[in-house]
Amino acid sequence: MASFGWPQRRAGFDADSAALMGVAPLDFQKITCPTLIMHGTADRAVPPETYGTLTPASRFELYWMRGSHVSFFREEGDTAQPYALEWLQRQVRNGLGP
Repeated sequence: MASFGWPQRRAGFDADSAALMGVAPLDFQKITCPTLIMHGTADRAVPPETYGTLTPASRFELYWMRGSHVSFFREEGDTAQPYALEWLQRQVRNGLGP
């Protein structure tokens, strides 16, 4: 992480990380709107186990990407981004969007 100005951003990252530690775990079963969750299988920042056992009735889709915390932009950028766009367009076509 030495690139991209990491030394200058470190204090902000540490403050954000500390604030997130105080956030209560999400109850995914309370989600009522269509939701797409895209997650890297090798994500060490947010472990894949975070999602526990999700039920189909909760109206969300979990899309697994091979890779890290930034796999949406890096490892799976050529497939994950078009998939997210298509998913959003499908919600609009189904009358579930704005």
